[in-house]
Formats: sequence, structure tokens, C-alpha cells
Amino acid sequence: MSSFKLRPRFRKICKGTIDEHKEHFRELLEKDADIDGTIASSLIKLRIAPKNNHYWSPELTLMLEPHEKGTLIRGLYSPKSSVWTLFAFAYGTISILLAGILIWGGVEWQMNNDTSLLAMGVPSLLGAGLLVYLIAQFGQKIGAEQMFTLHHFFEDAIKERVHIE
Repeated sequence: MSSFKLRPRFRKICKGTIDEHKEHFRELLEKDADIDGTIASSLIKLRIAPKNNHYWSPELTLMLEPHEKGTLIRGLYSPKSSVWTLFAFAYGTISILLAGILIWGGVEWQMNNDTSLLAMGVPSLLGAGLLVYLIAQFGQKIGAEQMFTLHHFFEDAIKERVHIE
């Protein structure tokens, strides 16, 4: 299940109404000590129980939508909000710095024929971006077993197999 995507997702059309699915998930969450979750109007958030939870533990967010054949369930695997925010901030910071160095380095190159800022800054920031991506992949590998646990819980809940995109 671990992939190059940072946030794997899936879609599944299931028989039954949204309320039936929410009630079924509520019953299963009460019985399972390894999975914790919250259920709202059309959103179910599944996570690893606190006793096994660590920094890289994933979460599964399920959006339930009415469909002509029953219920459309959209699933999204992601790290915890704090981890996702950290990585989004890191990517954003690197992107802004890269844009600034490209502008400043372009001006230096045009005015002074000096490419040293571009030659040093661009590869450094691209390397930093690659490092952040590799750290995210490493964290995803650490949380892969727990992703399987969440996915199997979901498949058991709907009694069907689901392919991850």
C-alpha cells in the first residue's frame, strides 16, 4: 500500500445508506481496541488507538456521499494533521525560497553576468525539496503496517475489497 503518493486515496460505491454505514462503523469502533475514530454527519475519521500511536501513524478519512446505487465512500490516507502541516510548510518554504533565488539570481546574472547564486542556490533548494520528499517516504514506510490495519478495518466494515489509487 505504501506508494510514491504522499496521500493515497480510493473510491468505493457500497450498498446501503449513509446512516446505515455510520451506525455499522460506530458498532465496529466500539468492539475494536486497535482502531479509534470519530463519526460526523458525512465524515468518518479512523486512526490508530493511542496505545499504538506514534509520530508517523496514519489516518484514514472517509467521506460518505449519497449515490444512486447506495453510498459513495471516498477514502484518503494521510499523516496526522500536525505532520501534514509540517511537510506542507516545508514544501511551501522551499518553493518561496526557490522563487526568490531564481528572481534574485536572474537579476544578478543579467546585470553582473554572475551565476554563482543560481549555481549554488537552485541545486541546494532542489536537494532540500528532495530530502523532505524522502523523509516523507521514510515516514510512510514506518506507518505502512498501520495503514494496512486501517485498510483491513475498512474492508471488514464494508465486507468488500477496495483498490487504492
